[in-house]
Amino acid sequence: MQKLRALSQDLFGHPSILLWLLALAAVAVMVMAGAFLLFAELDTSAGFATPTPALADFTNPTPVAAPPIQLLPSEGGPGTKITVSSQGWQPGDTLFVSLENPADSQKPQTAVATTEVTAQGSFSVSFIYPIDAYWSGLSQVLIVIQSPATGQKAEQEFRVLAAAVATPTPLPATATPEPSPTLTLLPAPPTLLPTGAPPPPAPTATPIPPTPVPAPTATPVIEIRNWRGEYFSNADFAAGPLVIRDDPAVDFNWGSGAPLPGLPADNFSVRWSRSLVFDEGLYRFHILVDDGARFWLDDQLLLDSWKDGSLREVVAERQMSGGNHSLRLEYYERTGDAAIRLWWERIAPNSYPDWKGEYWSNGSFVGSPVLVRNDPVINFFWYSQPPAPGLAADNFSIRWSRQVNFESGLYRFYAEADDGIRLFIDGHPIINEWHGSNNTVYTADVTVSGTRQVVVEYYEHSGDAYVRIRWERITLQPTPKPTPTATFTQTPTPTSTLNTTAATATSTQTPTTTPTATSTPTDTPSLTLTPTGTSTLTPTHTSTLTPTLTLTPTDTPTLTPTSTLTPTDTATITPTDTPTDTPTPTDTPTDTPTLTPTDTPTLTLTPTDTPTVTPTLTLTPTDTPTVTPTVTITPTGTPTITFPITNVQLNELLPVTGTLYLDEWVELYNTGVVSASLTGWSIDDGPASGNLPYIITSTVVISPGSFIVLSGQETGLILPDAGGQLRLLQPDSTVVDVVTFGPLLPDASYSRDGTGQWHADWPPSPGGPNMPPTPTATPTTGP
Repeated sequence: MQKLRALSQDLFGHPSILLWLLALAAVAVMVMAGAFLLFAELDTSAGFATPTPALADFTNPTPVAAPPIQLLPSEGGPGTKITVSSQGWQPGDTLFVSLENPADSQKPQTAVATTEVTAQGSFSVSFIYPIDAYWSGLSQVLIVIQSPATGQKAEQEFRVLAAAVATPTPLPATATPEPSPTLTLLPAPPTLLPTGAPPPPAPTATPIPPTPVPAPTATPVIEIRNWRGEYFSNADFAAGPLVIRDDPAVDFNWGSGAPLPGLPADNFSVRWSRSLVFDEGLYRFHILVDDGARFWLDDQLLLDSWKDGSLREVVAERQMSGGNHSLRLEYYERTGDAAIRLWWERIAPNSYPDWKGEYWSNGSFVGSPVLVRNDPVINFFWYSQPPAPGLAADNFSIRWSRQVNFESGLYRFYAEADDGIRLFIDGHPIINEWHGSNNTVYTADVTVSGTRQVVVEYYEHSGDAYVRIRWERITLQPTPKPTPTATFTQTPTPTSTLNTTAATATSTQTPTTTPTATSTPTDTPSLTLTPTGTSTLTPTHTSTLTPTLTLTPTDTPTLTPTSTLTPTDTATITPTDTPTDTPTPTDTPTDTPTLTPTDTPTLTLTPTDTPTVTPTLTLTPTDTPTVTPTVTITPTGTPTITFPITNVQLNELLPVTGTLYLDEWVELYNTGVVSASLTGWSIDDGPASGNLPYIITSTVVISPGSFIVLSGQETGLILPDAGGQLRLLQPDSTVVDVVTFGPLLPDASYSRDGTGQWHADWPPSPGGPNMPPTPTATPTTGP
């Protein structure tokens, strides 16, 4: 104790030592302050400071109601691919996808993806569920969709499974942050230095950098360069798509298989969308489909065949402006084979092999047509349905035009309409019935020849819609070939005196009247029938001309007693004052109404000096002195009609379904050697049924020897189980084929053989040749 007191007196008694102690204390304070600051910095980097949100700072923090979202799947383990989809969002908006722990509101959201809303207000985005320890250890999470622009927020619960799930596209391993070591500085005991020694340097703290925490990596959005294909595991686009991919083209024939792994072979649907730049011009769009499809151009429905059916082609045309256009195609497969193809081509303005049809959405051709297409025939029964996609069922107008080459003749034009109709030839109206009507037929007879411009204008006001145009040639240019025969009988009389004069018989014939020819004596009598009228024919009618020829001779010919009759090529008749003979030539021209008799005998009478007899020249008449030759005009060709008959026939039908066939069907067969267009043809179940016929409105061509099977779901016809009738008609309503059938068993067909006979006991063979049942061999026994 005395030593310590002595030491303190020694220290405080020396000023230099006191100064050193004060300096050492100041250094210690500074070191402790630095350590405190370093501790605070390390604490912050270790995650104890206030967290910064991972998403952008929304201008509107209050959530706004948003459309619901769908998750596919709704549960899974770490590494599961999750697809989020929805509709009804702001087009073009950017959305953020994040995960949220509903049990820990302090935990910030983790961003996993971003997406952009399409022009239709929908989106679909996929990401992989994280595999780190934090998110893997939760039992459920919220998948949140947020819009910074609108403040909309939607969320859906996702159940996290404990079982490990294979990771299809694993993310890089995320480093788990380890706690950084904390530097703790304890106060060091004072070090006593000898008097006059310099103080040691203060210790320097070396900070340890914190382990970086990697930011969550968002799954990249699928890059679409061509068609965005969204594949659904149902036929009506329910929930979200199972697969989204980039399809270079829409041209698929899956047959009876599935389009993709994980999708069913039946009852699925696909939606394709994209934008393309078109040059200005007229384009023809085609869809080849089995079962249903519909196509939008700039959000306007252009092609619509949304129904079950076998492979068929649907066509429509549209005038396109230059620039960018949006396209969308929807397709579904019900059962059986699956196929879909979409393509188009730019066509020249006059590229219409048949009728150029221009369709307006008003009744007076105002503005531009909403649809331009090629119509094979003008024969439409729309009833209360719209004529084409994009048009209403009422208040529309259509203009058809084409060039027609007419053979010379008189034509009868038929126009049937409900409501108004006009028909022009080279700009001249020949039928002008621009008013409301109810299935009225108008006709006009016009003589025309050569190539002419034919234009038909039609409008529908209200009610049913129906229009049909056709024509036929009703006069021909026949060439009859006459074979007139004159019979001359000489009867001598004792007092005949011959005075030679000349007689010529000339007949003037009018086909529609009974002309009378008057005989005038000349040097050479000849018979010439010259028609002055025109025969009016119909294709199945034969016109008969019956001119009456009356020969009126002058004086009675008197012959000298020794006359010699010498026949020559020209008959010379010498009549006398009293007419006693009436010639009766019988002329039957067969083709041309102008008849010139050939090899007409010339009678030369040579008198002698001594009159012995007076022969009387008698032309033996028929029962009446008036000769009535009959001229029959035989047409040299078939009148031109608009619809030629082909060799297409009804070949097989199945009216009663069973276990093998779930729908009724009708089979057509082309027995000819050339292809036949069935566009505009129709099938009905008899004229007295009262049911609407099925009209083939799409472009359908049946090749030689080929079959076409039409299902009941496609035609809408219901064949009676107890038997009935079926007819096949051309566009002009000509009945091409008809069959009457009786009651049949389920899954049994009524089929036609090569001779035209029908069989109820042959096995069904839709789309193929009809064959008799295979005979069953009867076993034989030996003697």
